[in-house]
Amino acid sequence: MLIKFFGPFNEKIGKDLLEFRIENEVTLNELFRRLAERFPTLKDYATGTKNYDILNSIFFVARNGALLEPGDMVRDEDELEIIAPVDGG
Repeated sequence: MLIKFFGPFNEKIGKDLLEFRIENEVTLNELFRRLAERFPTLKDYATGTKNYDILNSIFFVARNGALLEPGDMVRDEDELEIIAPVDGG
């Protein structure tokens, strides 16, 4: 899987593109949990009440230009973008 990081995320983890392997299809929540284990600063962006719950988080994840929900399934062949919300008017 290729993951592109935008905004503060590429600064936090030190790269804007990451190759991240997963063996089976997992939910976006599970993928985020695995990413946060590898890059603990990402957990700062999860604001849900459960551990690693990204439902109300302050970032978006897109695949092929479509925003994903926390329960959506992702696969190793996906290309994802992790995007910070835009602020301002």
